[in-house]
Amino acid sequence: MVGRNVKWIGKYGACTLASCLVLTHLQPYLISLGLSKTILALVWIAGPLSGVLVQPYVGIKSDRSRTKWGKRRPYIIGGGLATIVSLMALAWTREIVGGFLGIFGVDKESRGVAITIMILAVIFIYILDFAINVRKL
Repeated sequence: MVGRNVKWIGKYGACTLASCLVLTHLQPYLISLGLSKTILALVWIAGPLSGVLVQPYVGIKSDRSRTKWGKRRPYIIGGGLATIVSLMALAWTREIVGGFLGIFGVDKESRGVAITIMILAVIFIYILDFAINVRKL
């Protein structure tokens, strides 16, 4: 009985700790991208929102899935890959937006580019948090 409780606490404690560390350490980075502290409230809502929406949905979908890899493994692998991709994209948000909009001749220092960088960074944070919640299965 004790072993089962420790495993449960370890598994979910690690995932909660990972979400908390990611958001805590990303706050200075997001501020450096130009997000104000009031807009960061939208980022902090990502955790509870993804927990309420993603976990039940993915749980239902994985319970009904029948693959040769099992019920949970494809979702956990997909969540892991989405976590990696969203972290990498978040780290290079400024370069991604600047390079893409630079193709169209947009000045990298313009206000529109700065707003696009901020919006894309928040989107990547949401993708990251949703992907972390998929891995909690």
